[in-house]
Amino acid sequence: RAKLALHVLAHLDAYLSACQVGVTLASVLIGWLGEPTVRVLIVDPLFNAFQLKNDVAARLLSFFLGTGAVASILIVIGEQAPKYIALRRAELATLLVVYPLHWFYVFMKPVIHGLDLAADSVCQFLGVPRSDATEEAHSEDELRYLLVASCRRGKLPEDTLDLLENIMELPARTVRQVMVPRTEIAFLTIQKSLAENLKIAEKTAHSRYPLVDGDLDNVIGIVHTKDLLWQLQDLETILTGGPLPERNPAIKGDMNTGVPASGAEFLRKIVRKTFFVPETMHLDALLREFQKKRSHMAIVVDEYGGVAGLVTLENVIEAIVGQIQDEFDAEKPRIEKIGEREFIVDGVTPITEANHVLGTSFESEEVDTIGGLILKEFERLPEVGESVLIDGVELKVAEMDKQRIARVLVRLPEEKSEEVEPEHEGEEREEDSSTSRSRRSTSEEEE
Repeated sequence: RAKLALHVLAHLDAYLSACQVGVTLASVLIGWLGEPTVRVLIVDPLFNAFQLKNDVAARLLSFFLGTGAVASILIVIGEQAPKYIALRRAELATLLVVYPLHWFYVFMKPVIHGLDLAADSVCQFLGVPRSDATEEAHSEDELRYLLVASCRRGKLPEDTLDLLENIMELPARTVRQVMVPRTEIAFLTIQKSLAENLKIAEKTAHSRYPLVDGDLDNVIGIVHTKDLLWQLQDLETILTGGPLPERNPAIKGDMNTGVPASGAEFLRKIVRKTFFVPETMHLDALLREFQKKRSHMAIVVDEYGGVAGLVTLENVIEAIVGQIQDEFDAEKPRIEKIGEREFIVDGVTPITEANHVLGTSFESEEVDTIGGLILKEFERLPEVGESVLIDGVELKVAEMDKQRIARVLVRLPEEKSEEVEPEHEGEEREEDSSTSRSRRSTSEEEE
């Protein structure tokens, strides 16, 4: 039975045609027998009991009763009940019907083949290509609905649903939404000494750094930290400025090992090529570029050609799985609860992340972060302590970092605070508003 079931799945189009022929024949046969059967069993005895002699009325009554009875039988026994059983007991239903279905297909194969040819001819005449049942595809909205429905029925873990939905959102999200902004880039410069650049690397503890000539708008390439460690032999002496050991003249500028004392020539020697991407590039395209270039970092440029930020492979992965913390990530979470209805939010927190964690519904096509949203409302640089009300939510500037809004105090209205789930406090997860709408629409349809 199992082998035969696999054979049926491999030739699904042919067996679906057999099912259609069987359903049609059953409908015609039952309909043909329905009217006379109802007349003999119900209508004639009823008319005889009341001594009625109207043959036309008897025929009409037999027709309507027969049609109603046949339709009810076909819908309940022939359609709904079998489908419910097959959906809930798919394996059992398959093993029960596979032999009858196979022999019916073998017996009716000439008829089925002839009907298929006729259907193909009609489609060809109308200029409509025939669809293959085995190639049936679902739209993105249909897939999203199926995933959410499976999660609500306990067939799919919620974490898995979040991953799948985030993956589906990659083509709709841009580099600008996940990049490290220009003001937060840690970089090395050839104008500084090697010791100064090494102190920057020690302080920030990144694996890769842009190497610039002058400022960030002139990026030479990417320097990998491991290249520094492999080339330098007495790193501690350079960092501390202590006496240089006689056993290692290379650090004094001996070119035998290629480590000049100034650092500029050395950094140019170990720098790796980088590539530039526009801030409007979508994340799925960026991911393919990372694979193609075999690189983990790209420089983001704006429409004027200036450097807007940088983006790494980790940023793309975080857009799928959420914030990734390693042993060097000691910063506080971007969203921190400090009271019943109060939260401290980092100014660079994406609007979508704030909406997901706080239960808000902020929207903007011009900006991507909470700080940008406040700037848009003020249309000027606000001062610490100034606040703005958006959709009933108070956003108060709690801290400024020069011209950047560093931290924001968010006060939710009472109805909003009740919706915030405790397990999401401080959690840095991003979910597009369209995803939330799809979940809500699914819930409404199920109800």
